[in-house]
Amino acid sequence: MRIDPLELRGTPELVRPCFSRPVGIASAVAFTKYESLAILEARQWSGERARERFMEKFAAGRAAARNALRDLGVPPGDVPVGPSMVPVWPPGIVGSITHITGFAMAVVGSENDYLGLGVDAEWEVRTIEERVAQRMFTEDELSIEAPRLALFCAKEAAFKAMHGVDPPPRTIAGVRLTPTLEHDLLEAELAGQAQNPETSVRWLTGEGLMLALAERLA
Repeated sequence: MRIDPLELRGTPELVRPCFSRPVGIASAVAFTKYESLAILEARQWSGERARERFMEKFAAGRAAARNALRDLGVPPGDVPVGPSMVPVWPPGIVGSITHITGFAMAVVGSENDYLGLGVDAEWEVRTIEERVAQRMFTEDELSIEAPRLALFCAKEAAFKAMHGVDPPPRTIAGVRLTPTLEHDLLEAELAGQAQNPETSVRWLTGEGLMLALAERLA
């Protein structure tokens, strides 16, 4: 599916149909796309500037989270950081946040509808080096007709959606992807587990942005 990241401000209606049940969605765009890409490509931050940029991304992610809760009809409040840097949502809510330079997005849903949700975004200028791909993907995954960055984002989103699974995945390399009849829809499972949480991931791209959305239905 093709998307325009400029349409992902506020409540991104283009993304909502990717989920099977009601969700709250919101995003925050801190810079223009071109400013974001320039910053990403420069990679010349000082330590202090890097921390400042991280806090900007973190704040944008939390702003998107509060707006996503509001979009779902839940009173927005603080979303503190829990163990392993996982967001702590209000009781009865599951969700996920992604933030990169210049863009942040959050998706939330009711525990009555979802066991887990995941979202991950990357600017398409990011490349997956061959040595990294060999560690991260199986041969079957590398044969999937999808960009490697889409597979990376899909694993990240599925990893987030699988938070709470016992035992949880230790790294995204433990998440296995398989294709479906739909080109942009993947199924995800945990390697080596007899019983797996049913997790589906859809990837979208357009205007320099790669986005993956994962769900585990209740």
